[in-house]
Amino acid sequence: MSKKKIAVEMVPAASIDDPLFTSEGVCEYLIISPRTLKRLTKKKALSFIRLSSGAFRFRKSQVEAFLERRTVNAKGIAA
Repeated sequence: MSKKKIAVEMVPAASIDDPLFTSEGVCEYLIISPRTLKRLTKKKALSFIRLSSGAFRFRKSQVEAFLERRTVNAKGIAA
């Protein structure tokens, strides 16, 4: 299985430890459609930064926190 490079856009406000994803990058990272991402942002289930151009950016830490909140562990197994 080859590793696919995820689209990450670095902007001045982003730290090296917490890069910003583009909408496309989040879709690739979470393996979801742009429509699903739009639904998640509309419901504010996934935190985002809105740029003056109207584009969204997503902190990697926030995307990972979203995944953590959505993770269901097997019964009797501590995470």
